[in-house]
Amino acid sequence: VGYVVPVIDQLEEQERQAVLDINLSSEKIGAAIYLLREVIKKEVEVAREGLTESTDMAWIGLLTASLVGVILAILIALYIARSVVNPVERLMILMRSVSEEGDFSHRMDDPGEDEIGEMAEALNLMSNNLASMIREINDNALSLEASSTELSAIAGQISTSSDSTVERSNSVASAAEEMNVNMNSV
Repeated sequence: VGYVVPVIDQLEEQERQAVLDINLSSEKIGAAIYLLREVIKKEVEVAREGLTESTDMAWIGLLTASLVGVILAILIALYIARSVVNPVERLMILMRSVSEEGDFSHRMDDPGEDEIGEMAEALNLMSNNLASMIREINDNALSLEASSTELSAIAGQISTSSDSTVERSNSVASAAEEMNVNMNSV
C-alpha cells in the first residue's frame, strides 16, 4: 500500500500534467483556429476585391466589345449602302443622259452581277435597241424624203403633162367647134 500511493500520486500528477497539456493544446488549437479564421476572412476579402475587379474588368471588356461591334456594324452598313447607292446613281445618270439628251452612246461599264447589274445590262441593251430603231427610223425618213422628192418631181411632170393635155384638149375642142361651125355653114 505504501508503494501504491506514490504510483497513484504519480498517476494523478501525470493526469494533471496531461490535463494541462490538453488545456494548453486546446488553447493553442483555439488560437490557431482564430488565426485561421482571420486568414480566411482576409483571403475572402481579397477574393471579393479581386472578384469585384474581375467583374469590373469583365464589364469594361463587354462594353468595349459591344462598342467595337457597333462600330463594325456601322462600317459594314456604310459599305453595303455605298455598294448599292453608287451603282444606282450611275444608272440614274445614264438614264438622264438617254431621256433628256437622247444620247444612246453612254453605257454602264462593269455593271456587276447583282440585281443592279442586271438592271444596268437591261438598260444597256435597251439603249442599243433604241439607238438601232432610231437609226432605222432615220434611214427610213431619208428614204421617204428621197421618195417624196421623186414623187414631187413625178407630180410636177404629171402636172406639166396634164397642162399640156389640157391645152391640146382645148385646141382639139376649139378645132372641133370650128369644124362644127364650118359644117353647119355648109
